[in-house]
Amino acid sequence: MSWLVIGIVIVAGYLAFKAVKFFFKLLLWAVVLGGVYFLAAPAMGWPLPF
Repeated sequence: MSWLVIGIVIVAGYLAFKAVKFFFKLLLWAVVLGGVYFLAAPAMGWPLPF
């Protein structure tokens, strides 16, 4: 493998790691906001999603 290919593989791995990290942060925020809504909905008179 040439140095260019090794560099591209390293950069692609780094970007994939950042994308997965961002996806899990987004998923965590969705769970937190869903939990807050689930707990606040009965007190506010909002409909539950199910």
